[in-house]
Amino acid sequence: MSDNGAVTPPAWMGILPEDMRSDQTLQSFKGDKAEDVLPVLAKSYVESRKMIGKKAYDLPQDDWKPEQYATWNKAIGVPDSADKYELPADELMTQAGMPKDAIIAANKKFHELGLTPRQVKGLVNDWYLKDAAAGNEVLSKQKSDAAKAAASAIHQEYGDKFEAKKGLVKSVLALGGGDLAERLEAAGFGNDPALFKALVAIGEKTMEDSSRRGGSGTALGPESMRAEALQKIQEIKAARIADPRLSEKFDDPRSAEFRQWKELHQKAYTS
Repeated sequence: MSDNGAVTPPAWMGILPEDMRSDQTLQSFKGDKAEDVLPVLAKSYVESRKMIGKKAYDLPQDDWKPEQYATWNKAIGVPDSADKYELPADELMTQAGMPKDAIIAANKKFHELGLTPRQVKGLVNDWYLKDAAAGNEVLSKQKSDAAKAAASAIHQEYGDKFEAKKGLVKSVLALGGGDLAERLEAAGFGNDPALFKALVAIGEKTMEDSSRRGGSGTALGPESMRAEALQKIQEIKAARIADPRLSEKFDDPRSAEFRQWKELHQKAYTS
């Protein structure tokens, strides 16, 4: 180094043009005589020429050993273990219908295959889960719209007798024991016109058979009694509209019709 702090180039660089003597790469070749340095410089030049067009690293090969893949995975950013992958948001997994355990299991396979966190996020979060969540939303809306349309059709068909028919259906379902009626109602049996009509037909047939055997026609239980009462009330209402003279009998506290009217309402509207 000179007195002014500048780096003194090796003596051999005296043969070079002055503007090249400050090149730090060339200064790394130490020596006093050019003939000592030139072989080393020439070898370095030849080796660097061989690297032109050649990849600086080896790409994975089919015959690679596990330790070679491990080195490669570490170099490209694959985490040390599967639990290092970031899990998707709970809300997104719920919307997609994908349990967390399934994601954790998938991450183990992703780690085995050497996927980077960016690849896993793009594959799982940004594509699969979001796509599944959007699909579930569409299916849910379609199901809801279909249920509303079916329920509306049933109400229109039965009109003011719907509640009576619904009670009859619940009585039929109660024959299954346990919480069958509650589970089927939660599943929306009332939104399936064909099923609803079939259950109504079963209930009416059961009540008819009970009456023929000398029963009261209420063998299906409390719900069917309520259903019968509601249906009878609607029939009496229709008859009173058709013949106003009947109203006098049903409004007279001393008449059998009045007592019948009162009993029907007790069965229909008293829990």
